[in-house]
Amino acid sequence: MKTSLFAYFIKFRRSIAAVFAGFAVLLIIGAVSGGSSGQTAVIVAAHDIGPGMHLKVTDLMESTLTTETPWKGLFSSTHQAVGHTTSHTIAAGQPLGTSDVVSTDLLRGLGSGKVAVEIDPTQISNTSMLRAGNHIDLYASSTEGNKGAVLIAHDVVVLAQGSAKAGSLTSDGGNGGGLNTTSEAAGLLVAATSTQAQRIATHMTNSQLVAVLLTT
Repeated sequence: MKTSLFAYFIKFRRSIAAVFAGFAVLLIIGAVSGGSSGQTAVIVAAHDIGPGMHLKVTDLMESTLTTETPWKGLFSSTHQAVGHTTSHTIAAGQPLGTSDVVSTDLLRGLGSGKVAVEIDPTQISNTSMLRAGNHIDLYASSTEGNKGAVLIAHDVVVLAQGSAKAGSLTSDGGNGGGLNTTSEAAGLLVAATSTQAQRIATHMTNSQLVAVLLTT
């Protein structure tokens, strides 16, 4: 005599129920673990922030970033960012990290032998058009007589433009004093070779500097 499907169900109902319960547990665990994996705590801009701004708590918000491999240098708490000076314009909602503020990381990736040179705002005439990452030529025009302009530094890189006050900073390790920031105004922070830095420093005492934007 053949046994009906209904009879099989009645006979093994507890085993079937246990199997479905197990599947339900697995689905719940998968949903919970899937929802929490890949979430990285980050600090984002609470509003648009201009270059050269000293970050305050009110400028920042805590958020999460959905990625299993976040890029290095991201700030994960507000105290890591507060007090730093922005090196470029930051859009509202953008995650912040060491590459967004004036620090030794600004020279990272530019190769060894580069130094950061600060040019006072009174000694360079056209910084408003420049942004971090721009490649520029620097010309010096003598303030004494009509000697014309001379090229003093070719293809230097803009690191920051704003109110950061730079101390010693090198791309060979960044241990020689680090970078200090104050509220004093600064025109431009550029990455240059030691030879270029020497020529810039020489001409800053008696020349007006002009930046020429290069196409890359």
